[in-house]
Amino acid sequence: MPGTLVTVLQAMRQLALDWLRQELNGGGQVDSEDWYQRLQEGEASRIFPKLVEPLEQIERFYTLRPDLDDPRVAVLEVHDLRDGDAIRVPFNRGRSPV
Repeated sequence: MPGTLVTVLQAMRQLALDWLRQELNGGGQVDSEDWYQRLQEGEASRIFPKLVEPLEQIERFYTLRPDLDDPRVAVLEVHDLRDGDAIRVPFNRGRSPV
């Protein structure tokens, strides 16, 4: 089972990298991992808007916590976004005038 989990997580990561490369016009037959590493080192600001949503579009957010009976198990919880929650979660707040 642990080997299967790693394989699934690796596949999910690869799919996410492929999607991100396509969204950011990474193009070509470049390896997604190599492309991502170069992007992260040189143009990390291009990645951030794809990883978070604008605050105005958020109605719910999700958190993970360890299960109380088995800390090896993660519990996914859904929360409605309420006033005051925005400072605790990484939403794209846009650029503020400076």
